[in-house]
Amino acid sequence: RTKKPGRLNPIPTPKGPFQLIGIDYCGPFKPTPHGNQYVLCVTDYFTRWIIAIALPDCSAQTTAPA
Repeated sequence: RTKKPGRLNPIPTPKGPFQLIGIDYCGPFKPTPHGNQYVLCVTDYFTRWIIAIALPDCSAQTTAPA
């Protein structure tokens, strides 16, 4: 590697719930009987509350209504 990795920037602590959230997909996993292969994980950085939603794919059309 010729370039040094950049420094990590700290995330400012939010002052209340749902001011800062993180969204990420995990998978693909073995399909469930309902055809879901991915898990959409939504994390509230203030409360550290996590919501996990099983979905069949990672498309925007599937993610938006979830």
